[in-house]
Amino acid sequence: MISEFSVLSAIVFYTLSLALVIILRKKTSFVALYNPMLLLFVSFLGVLRLFTPVWLSIEYAFSSRFILPVIQKAAYYELVGSLDIGDVTLAIWIIGTLVCYMHDLRRFRSFRRYSRSLSFVSDESVSAAAKKLGLRTRVLVSPGIKQPFTYGCFFPTVYLPDIRFSDEELELILRHEQQHIRSHDNLKKFVFLGVRSLLWWNPVAHIALKDVDALIEMQCDLQVTRYMTERETLDYMYCILAIIKRLMPIEPCPMSLACGMAAAEPVIKQRFELILQRKRVRPLCSRLVMYALSILIFLTSYFASFQPAGACRSMMESKLPVLSQINCEAVISIENVNT
Repeated sequence: MISEFSVLSAIVFYTLSLALVIILRKKTSFVALYNPMLLLFVSFLGVLRLFTPVWLSIEYAFSSRFILPVIQKAAYYELVGSLDIGDVTLAIWIIGTLVCYMHDLRRFRSFRRYSRSLSFVSDESVSAAAKKLGLRTRVLVSPGIKQPFTYGCFFPTVYLPDIRFSDEELELILRHEQQHIRSHDNLKKFVFLGVRSLLWWNPVAHIALKDVDALIEMQCDLQVTRYMTERETLDYMYCILAIIKRLMPIEPCPMSLACGMAAAEPVIKQRFELILQRKRVRPLCSRLVMYALSILIFLTSYFASFQPAGACRSMMESKLPVLSQINCEAVISIENVNT
């Protein structure tokens, strides 16, 4: 069963989950111990809870005696005829969501037109590096591209700037973008972009989009350097620094659905710290405990909701006849046994 209170509870759980991710993402020691994947997992649990606002009859209700009753009373305040504030608020929410979706769609089409207007150059070294790595995705080189990035959810394309990279740098760049494709990172960003548009009025949804992007880059770095030697790892970090130096000032990726290799200085610094501390990660059993705890909290959230105090009493009163019937049937069955 879905009600306005179950939707409210789902939004609250999503907001708290993403707020926790935003806070912990800045704790490099925590991310190094438990891996960025844990925070990404918690983020997706928050999104899943948001889209499953189910109300259970056996749930525990957190009664609000002031805030929710005032909001509920204001929502049902009639403005004109049967039109109340709640209807107007819902209409504003829907219109705002449609505007955000249309804005994102316009950006998608704008980049598609821009990509078609680009002039691409052929580079044998790029083709050789892609063939060596077994990269089947299209790799396009253009002077109009400012930094390496991968664009597209289902049919991704790797875009490279028309800059002369060494063979080692080129291989590391393509390996980084190849990992984004394998992990379906653009699809992950698409999900959070959609949530951001849906909850356009929630500041946590906007902030979380940047933090999820940073976590995706951190996870990609750890996957790329997972089996590298210490020397290869340093070469990878020097490669990122070389790209940033050549592309100063750093410009963001042209699309929210693009995974770029370069980033802002604080994020780059944290990415390097995680790479250097990747051997400090907790044992698998400790990480599994954290995953299990996250799932337990996620499932428990379905048995709790936020409701006004009056609604809680009404809910309990609605259950009383059922409870009384169960007690009567139990008494009758006991008397039948005694007789």
